[in-house]
Amino acid sequence: MNIIKRFIVWIFRVIIILVLLSFTFSSSLDINKSLENSITDLYEHSTPESQQKVVTFLDKVCDSPTSTIKTIDVGSQCTEYKSGSLSPKEFLGIFISDFSKNILDDSDLTNLNIILSKVSEFKIFLLIITIILLTLVSIIIHDGGQIIKFLNGLFLRLGIWVFLPYILIKIYDLTYGLDTSPVINSLFLEQPAYTAQGIISSIMVIFLRSYNTFVITMGLVFLLIGAIGITATIIKRKALE
Repeated sequence: MNIIKRFIVWIFRVIIILVLLSFTFSSSLDINKSLENSITDLYEHSTPESQQKVVTFLDKVCDSPTSTIKTIDVGSQCTEYKSGSLSPKEFLGIFISDFSKNILDDSDLTNLNIILSKVSEFKIFLLIITIILLTLVSIIIHDGGQIIKFLNGLFLRLGIWVFLPYILIKIYDLTYGLDTSPVINSLFLEQPAYTAQGIISSIMVIFLRSYNTFVITMGLVFLLIGAIGITATIIKRKALE
């Protein structure tokens, strides 16, 4: 391929990778549970002192009969929480889930269903775009061997890009530590005291939530297809020499 074709193919490769990454991570989106999972994850990565403040807040929710938040239906869960059957993290998740349902009116729920519907349509649209782009690349390359080489490299890069953010976040965690305490403290009845590390840690913790079974499986499949394809190509090339 000449330099112009190589550049065009490179542009298509970048676009396809972005599209398939969007499809992979959007498939892990669960709007109904996003708030609950995010808050409990932030709680888990905060300091013991911050976690104790959350426990104090939850105790007040269960103990104060005049609490406006008490209107949320967590009575039976309060009993289980007080008896130790529910951990603070588990009860916090239940509380946030009930709280979010209470603050949503019928119009909000309708809008939420519309959003969920749009997300599903968006995923189908991404798959169609991917098929169109791959078809165009095949037409531009117009060589079976080069197309296979392109696909092998594409899948390998996809697998790397799926896991790269996860690896970088884990390295950051080992080096600096993920401390979401400033955000947790600000959420539970304290004056806002956000810090750069607290915000960065919170974003990373919330992003880690997107690594569900589907995303990890897709990442491994991408890596395996790319690695097997490249290995097979190398073996075949050596056999012909």
